[in-house]
Amino acid sequence: MFKAYAKYWRKATQLSGYSSRSDYWWVFLVNSLIFLIVRIVEGVVSVSATSQLLSKGSTLSKDQLTAKVQEMTQHPTGIMLVVSIIVVLISLAILLPNISLTSRRLRDAAFPTWIAFIFGAGELYSLAGGIFGALNFAFVGFILLAIELVTYILCIFPSKYRDEEDDDSRNYD
Repeated sequence: MFKAYAKYWRKATQLSGYSSRSDYWWVFLVNSLIFLIVRIVEGVVSVSATSQLLSKGSTLSKDQLTAKVQEMTQHPTGIMLVVSIIVVLISLAILLPNISLTSRRLRDAAFPTWIAFIFGAGELYSLAGGIFGALNFAFVGFILLAIELVTYILCIFPSKYRDEEDDDSRNYD
Protein backbone atom coordinates (compact mmCIF):
# COMPACT_ATOMS: atom_id res chain seq x y z
CA MET A 1 0.00 0.00 0.00
CA PHE A 2 2.75 2.46 0.95
CA LYS A 3 4.80 1.59 -2.11
CA ALA A 4 1.78 2.15 -4.36
CA TYR A 5 1.12 5.52 -2.73
CA ALA A 6 4.77 6.55 -3.06
CA LYS A 7 4.68 5.57 -6.74
CA TYR A 8 1.46 7.58 -7.11
CA TRP A 9 3.29 10.75 -6.06
CA ARG A 10 6.48 9.88 -7.95
CA LYS A 11 4.51 9.54 -11.20
CA ALA A 12 2.05 12.35 -10.41
CA THR A 13 2.50 14.13 -13.74
CA GLN A 14 3.34 11.14 -15.91
CA LEU A 15 0.47 10.39 -18.27
CA SER A 16 2.37 7.75 -20.21
CA GLY A 17 3.01 4.24 -19.02
CA TYR A 18 0.81 1.80 -17.18
CA SER A 19 -0.64 1.33 -13.73
CA SER A 20 -1.79 -1.94 -12.23
CA ARG A 21 -5.16 -2.48 -10.59
CA SER A 22 -3.58 -2.80 -7.18
CA ASP A 23 -1.70 0.49 -7.60
CA TYR A 24 -4.93 2.24 -8.57
CA TRP A 25 -7.11 0.82 -5.82
CA TRP A 26 -4.53 1.18 -3.04
CA VAL A 27 -4.26 4.87 -3.88
CA PHE A 28 -8.05 5.10 -4.02
CA LEU A 29 -8.25 3.54 -0.54
CA VAL A 30 -5.60 5.82 0.99
CA ASN A 31 -7.15 8.96 -0.51
CA SER A 32 -10.58 7.84 0.70
CA LEU A 33 -9.23 7.32 4.22
CA ILE A 34 -7.60 10.76 4.18
CA PHE A 35 -10.87 12.36 3.13
CA LEU A 36 -12.81 10.31 5.67
CA ILE A 37 -10.64 11.66 8.47
CA VAL A 38 -10.90 15.24 7.21
CA ARG A 39 -14.68 14.93 6.78
CA ILE A 40 -15.07 13.53 10.30
CA VAL A 41 -13.14 16.53 11.65
CA GLU A 42 -15.32 18.80 9.52
CA GLY A 43 -18.46 17.14 10.89
CA VAL A 44 -17.31 17.47 14.51
CA VAL A 45 -16.48 21.14 14.01
CA SER A 46 -19.77 21.76 12.23
CA VAL A 47 -21.85 20.04 14.93
CA SER A 48 -19.98 21.94 17.62
CA ALA A 49 -20.57 25.30 15.92
CA THR A 50 -24.23 24.47 15.27
CA SER A 51 -24.81 23.44 18.87
CA GLN A 52 -23.23 26.68 20.09
CA LEU A 53 -25.50 28.62 17.78
CA LEU A 54 -28.55 26.69 18.96
CA SER A 55 -27.71 27.25 22.63
CA LYS A 56 -27.36 31.00 22.04
CA GLY A 57 -30.35 31.17 19.73
CA SER A 58 -33.10 30.45 22.22
CA THR A 59 -34.41 33.99 21.75
CA LEU A 60 -34.51 33.67 17.96
CA SER A 61 -37.48 32.50 15.95
CA LYS A 62 -37.32 29.26 14.00
CA ASP A 63 -36.89 31.11 10.69
CA GLN A 64 -34.11 33.32 12.08
CA LEU A 65 -32.32 30.31 13.52
CA THR A 66 -32.60 28.41 10.24
CA ALA A 67 -31.22 31.41 8.36
CA LYS A 68 -28.25 31.65 10.76
CA VAL A 69 -27.44 27.94 10.41
CA GLN A 70 -27.63 28.20 6.61
CA GLU A 71 -25.43 31.29 6.67
CA MET A 72 -22.90 29.47 8.86
CA THR A 73 -22.70 26.49 6.50
CA GLN A 74 -22.64 28.52 3.28
CA HIS A 75 -20.12 31.08 4.52
CA PRO A 76 -17.93 29.35 7.10
CA THR A 77 -15.71 31.29 9.47
CA GLY A 78 -13.07 30.37 12.01
CA ILE A 79 -12.20 26.70 12.35
CA MET A 80 -14.91 25.70 9.85
CA LEU A 81 -13.23 27.89 7.24
CA VAL A 82 -9.82 26.35 8.02
CA VAL A 83 -11.18 22.81 7.62
CA SER A 84 -12.94 23.79 4.36
CA ILE A 85 -9.71 25.26 3.01
CA ILE A 86 -7.85 22.05 3.95
CA VAL A 87 -10.42 19.98 2.03
CA VAL A 88 -10.04 22.22 -1.03
CA LEU A 89 -6.23 22.14 -0.87
CA ILE A 90 -6.12 18.35 -0.57
CA SER A 91 -8.61 18.05 -3.46
CA LEU A 92 -6.52 20.34 -5.66
CA ALA A 93 -3.28 18.58 -4.67
CA ILE A 94 -4.54 15.17 -5.75
CA LEU A 95 -6.42 16.28 -8.88
CA LEU A 96 -3.54 16.02 -11.38
CA PRO A 97 -2.05 12.85 -9.82
CA ASN A 98 -5.52 11.24 -9.95
CA ILE A 99 -5.93 12.15 -13.62
CA SER A 100 -2.50 10.76 -14.50
CA LEU A 101 -3.04 7.58 -12.44
CA THR A 102 -6.44 7.05 -14.05
CA SER A 103 -4.94 7.63 -17.49
CA ARG A 104 -2.22 5.02 -16.85
CA ARG A 105 -4.75 2.57 -15.39
CA LEU A 106 -7.05 2.93 -18.39
CA ARG A 107 -4.10 2.43 -20.76
CA ASP A 108 -3.13 -0.68 -18.77
CA ALA A 109 -6.64 -2.09 -19.24
CA ALA A 110 -6.55 -1.15 -22.97
CA PHE A 111 -9.17 1.61 -22.75
CA PRO A 112 -8.87 5.11 -24.24
CA THR A 113 -7.01 7.47 -21.94
CA TRP A 114 -9.06 10.54 -22.83
CA ILE A 115 -11.70 9.20 -20.44
CA ALA A 116 -9.32 10.18 -17.62
CA PHE A 117 -9.62 13.84 -18.61
CA ILE A 118 -13.41 13.70 -18.50
CA PHE A 119 -13.02 11.99 -15.12
CA GLY A 120 -10.82 14.91 -14.04
CA ALA A 121 -13.43 17.39 -15.29
CA GLY A 122 -15.98 15.61 -13.12
CA GLU A 123 -13.69 15.86 -10.12
CA LEU A 124 -13.09 19.54 -10.80
CA TYR A 125 -16.83 20.12 -11.18
CA SER A 126 -17.44 18.39 -7.83
CA LEU A 127 -14.76 20.54 -6.21
CA ALA A 128 -16.24 23.72 -7.69
CA GLY A 129 -19.67 22.68 -6.43
CA GLY A 130 -18.22 22.26 -2.94
CA ILE A 131 -16.53 25.67 -3.06
CA PHE A 132 -19.27 27.73 -4.68
CA GLY A 133 -22.28 25.85 -3.39
CA ALA A 134 -24.64 23.78 -5.49
CA LEU A 135 -24.04 24.54 -9.13
CA ASN A 136 -27.07 25.12 -11.30
CA PHE A 137 -26.00 22.64 -13.94
CA ALA A 138 -27.64 19.56 -12.43
CA PHE A 139 -27.76 17.73 -15.77
CA VAL A 140 -24.04 18.32 -16.39
CA GLY A 141 -23.26 17.14 -12.86
CA PHE A 142 -25.31 13.99 -13.40
CA ILE A 143 -23.53 13.23 -16.69
CA LEU A 144 -20.09 13.79 -15.13
CA LEU A 145 -21.04 11.63 -12.14
CA ALA A 146 -22.12 8.85 -14.51
CA ILE A 147 -18.79 9.16 -16.37
CA GLU A 148 -16.91 8.95 -13.06
CA LEU A 149 -18.82 5.79 -12.18
CA VAL A 150 -18.08 4.27 -15.60
CA THR A 151 -14.41 5.21 -15.17
CA TYR A 152 -14.26 3.41 -11.83
CA ILE A 153 -15.84 0.35 -13.44
CA LEU A 154 -13.32 0.45 -16.32
CA CYS A 155 -10.48 0.63 -13.79
CA ILE A 156 -11.62 -2.69 -12.36
CA PHE A 157 -10.85 -4.51 -15.62
CA PRO A 158 -7.67 -6.62 -15.67
CA SER A 159 -4.42 -5.54 -17.29
CA LYS A 160 -3.91 -6.25 -20.98
CA TYR A 161 -0.24 -7.08 -21.35
CA ARG A 162 1.39 -5.94 -24.55
CA ASP A 163 4.79 -6.50 -26.13
CA GLU A 164 5.72 -2.80 -26.21
CA GLU A 165 5.62 -2.41 -22.43
CA ASP A 166 8.97 -1.26 -21.16
CA ASP A 167 8.17 0.71 -18.04
CA ASP A 168 8.20 -0.33 -14.42
CA SER A 169 4.48 -0.03 -13.82
CA ARG A 170 4.21 -3.45 -12.24
CA ASN A 171 7.54 -3.48 -10.42
CA TYR A 172 8.44 -1.99 -7.06
CA ASP A 173 11.94 -0.76 -6.32
